[in-house]
Amino acid sequence: MDAGDNEDSINRIRFVQDTVFGKDIEFSNINKVQGIIIRLRSNENVAESKNSLIAMLEELLKSEPVDIKKHRLSENFGLKMSIDTERRLGEMCNLSQVLIDQGEEKGRAKGREEGRKEGKLEGREEGREEGREEGKVVARFEDGMNIETIAHKSQLSVERVKAILKEEGLIS
Repeated sequence: MDAGDNEDSINRIRFVQDTVFGKDIEFSNINKVQGIIIRLRSNENVAESKNSLIAMLEELLKSEPVDIKKHRLSENFGLKMSIDTERRLGEMCNLSQVLIDQGEEKGRAKGREEGRKEGKLEGREEGREEGREEGKVVARFEDGMNIETIAHKSQLSVERVKAILKEEGLIS
């Protein structure tokens, strides 16, 4: 689900035998070792793919109710809805819900982390002043300045500079 709006694709990866040196040995089943990578587009508002397999998978993985998906797959792709097909579609729809849930959880976790970082800088009355102070310490450290010089220029104690750098994960 990482392809851009016009980048859906199917790629086959396989082993090919090529003797570089010595006697040629015939591996009879080498052509059976292969993999397929199907890149789907995550944007639900793009036009239907020109490839029917990709179009079906994108339809199947949309965040819509199962009944709507079954109807569209039957109508648009001629999929006959037997009991076995409906069961398998249900399993695939559960997979799509898992993918959606995982994406939402990653988004929430990222949002919480960003909120914590912002809270460090803005959460207290003196947060802005302290945030500028911390920013200067980090910038100076990243520019290669040693801790003692940073402390002197920032008019902070060496211990305070070390504490800021530890909070930012720059020293242990």
